[in-house]
Amino acid sequence: RAASMPALWTYAAVEPEIHVKVLTYNLFWWSLFRDHHTEGGAPFRLIKQSGQPEAYDLMGFQECDDGDLVLRGAGLHDQYTIHRGMGQET
Repeated sequence: RAASMPALWTYAAVEPEIHVKVLTYNLFWWSLFRDHHTEGGAPFRLIKQSGQPEAYDLMGFQECDDGDLVLRGAGLHDQYTIHRGMGQET
């Protein structure tokens, strides 16, 4: 038997709507970077090209051993601040 959803309040916006562009990307570091040596820069091009013409407001990377390397490769290192997670190398 499926559980029923809890009752939620009715949402009423009090401020104007905002648009936020977010990228989430599982880099599979062990495969893409260690085994395949970035496939000729493919992840860097994907990040850079998909962030045009409107840049990302936030990017989150999973299985990422070196966020600086990723942003440098995409030519975006000077445009973002990196906040490292508490995880361990994957």
